[in-house]
Amino acid sequence: MPRGDKSAIMKYRLPLPPLPVQREIVRILDNFTELTAKLTAELTARKKTI
Repeated sequence: MPRGDKSAIMKYRLPLPPLPVQREIVRILDNFTELTAKLTAELTARKKTI
């Protein structure tokens, strides 16, 4: 399996979105996580009543 040259890899530039965009992404992901937890709890509660 080929290996990358660490010094070359460390030179890669990765574009990052502006901080307000990052905050919006975090807000959306946090909301999704909360909704997923609620759905999981709802499904678990339904399984217990069946």
